Amino acid sequence: MNLRASLFVLYLMAKGVMSAPSLYTTQSCRNLTISVTASANNLDLPPFPNDTSRAAFGKYVRSFDPSVLNTKKVDGTFNIAATYCEPLIDVPGRENTIQFLLHGLAYTKEYWNALEYPDSSYPGEYSWTHHANSQGYATLAIDNLGDGESDRPDPIAIVQKPFQEAVILEIFKNIRSQNYACIPKKYENIILVTHSYGAMLGRMIAINHQDSVTGPNAYIQTASSSDLKGIAALGPNLRPQAASVVNPSRFSELPPAYLHVDPVTLRETVYGLAGEYDSRMLARDESMPHTFAVGELISRNSNDPSNFSGPVMYITGMHDAVVCDPNSNITLATVDCTIGKDGNPGLTALKFPNAKPFVTYVPAATGHNANLHYSAGEVFGAAHEFLEAAGF
Repeated sequence: MNLRASLFVLYLMAKGVMSAPSLYTTQSCRNLTISVTASANNLDLPPFPNDTSRAAFGKYVRSFDPSVLNTKKVDGTFNIAATYCEPLIDVPGRENTIQFLLHGLAYTKEYWNALEYPDSSYPGEYSWTHHANSQGYATLAIDNLGDGESDRPDPIAIVQKPFQEAVILEIFKNIRSQNYACIPKKYENIILVTHSYGAMLGRMIAINHQDSVTGPNAYIQTASSSDLKGIAALGPNLRPQAASVVNPSRFSELPPAYLHVDPVTLRETVYGLAGEYDSRMLARDESMPHTFAVGELISRNSNDPSNFSGPVMYITGMHDAVVCDPNSNITLATVDCTIGKDGNPGLTALKFPNAKPFVTYVPAATGHNANLHYSAGEVFGAAHEFLEAAGF
């Protein structure tokens, strides 16, 4: 561990927001493929043009109003890629609890394991899964339908939020009933941990499935809020283009409505200020594929309150441009996600009036991809202290 990392770890431990770095250097994890059958009422979107130019996405989303479209029932059976990790220690009371991890737009389940970054100062420095496992929690991180190693069905008709929600709920049901041979036990308690777009799916589940029978028992929503000030600007800022053009060696068979983010835009949209992250982490991020389906971004977004009565935590970095800057660009203005109940994300408490408790945490020196900043250990520590206090 280098001097900077050592001092930072000692500082966080002194503040009481971080446990000691795990002594476990390896996790007990395995990659899975889960077959999921689901159905949902998606929007009946118009077809995407046979256009692979960078201008195609903007032209398409401006060509219609989602609020006036009809819905259409869709169904299917698809393979979902996942990584299941067992706890590294036994903690009484946590043996029947699993953290279910949902990544953000244009990312994969590897976000939760530090993008497999090889230059960490100590084991688990940027890995949520490693930290969770070292605290006695099992984890299951999935690639959302249409992302990573999961199936990539029709990016307009199928890969929309309602169908992704149905897939997630079906996996919840099977986790609780131990219907997956690849997961060795039944987990009664599911903690839904989300990032960015995953948190939008989390809000959707909290609104539509407010009980802990079909939905999760607790939520930790990161890089999110009920007031996403930069969401409208984010799509254009990412400068997406057909993945088949941007990365033909890997995505030549994908239809034009599977898009690839311009990697140079990651710095200004999902990272904080210079000095708040390791430039080598950003370089690794920029070198990885970042694809998404157009249908993921088009929906009738509901901002209704949820009657969910369990524990809810929102974690949003102080310099999260997607949440707190209308430009969704850290390089254009001073971004400040303010602390407190009247700040952003604090006002999200109004959307969870029955949550017990509702907690927000705004780590300093942190952008949208909180797990990939120097403050990651602080974030992990705060989240797991919240879970322990909530009885999980």
